[in-house]
Amino acid sequence: MEIVAIILVVVAILAYYGFMKSVETGANMANAEVEHLADVHMVSLAERTAKLNDKINDQVLADATEAKAKLKAMRGL
Repeated sequence: MEIVAIILVVVAILAYYGFMKSVETGANMANAEVEHLADVHMVSLAERTAKLNDKINDQVLADATEAKAKLKAMRGL
């Protein structure tokens, strides 16, 4: 129980001297970086999805449909 009281006192002293402002600033910086990384990831997903269009054609669709039909028949055994 004494340890909890000591920790509370230390945190109160750090808050009084402005340490929490540094923690808050660091957290804001981290949040901004994570938001930026999320934006970069969304752009990457859009670019990779656009590249898929080059790989899909009528033959690929026909082959995929045939493969799904074969798998369905195989599962019915």
